[in-house]
Amino acid sequence: MAAIYAGRLAHGDDVIGVAVAAMLAPFGPEPLPHPQLLLRGLSIRLTDGYLAAAPVLKGGARGLPRQPPRLGLAMRRVQPRGDGPCGDDEAWFELAGGQAQLARASGTLSWLPFVLTNLAECYIQAGELFPGGAVLTESERVDPGVRAETLPYVPLLIAAWRGDASSSAELRNAMLAGASSRARAQP
Repeated sequence: MAAIYAGRLAHGDDVIGVAVAAMLAPFGPEPLPHPQLLLRGLSIRLTDGYLAAAPVLKGGARGLPRQPPRLGLAMRRVQPRGDGPCGDDEAWFELAGGQAQLARASGTLSWLPFVLTNLAECYIQAGELFPGGAVLTESERVDPGVRAETLPYVPLLIAAWRGDASSSAELRNAMLAGASSRARAQP
């Protein structure tokens, strides 16, 4: 996921190089555990495209929320945002809700704003703008500075879906400024 977010600013291997390296990692015997399926599916998506990866991602995402909590939040971070995963809204909601529940139960407040944002995106993509907005508000209460530290993708999404042109333009400008400042900060 770090390679995806770094994009063109990555040094060394780009996202394809990281995906190829992940595919070369030794996986367990078949059938693969759900976290390994998800990692393999994400790697296939990056190297071979969405259609090739969809069945693998869907299989990995379907069982991941039922994995023991000892796997922790790190394994759940592999879920690619915005995939739903691969059109499976039920699995996406289950995964995002499970992430939020685990972060709350374990007291992982540093991760909670990010998983709440993912859950809010689930609601917004499903057209459930009120619960999506409520989850975004909860995220902001946990860490009031999180939007200043990250690009406000989901707040922009909800503003656009609500038809709020003024907020959409403001958030778009914030994203452009943030992306520009990050590009300038790179050596």
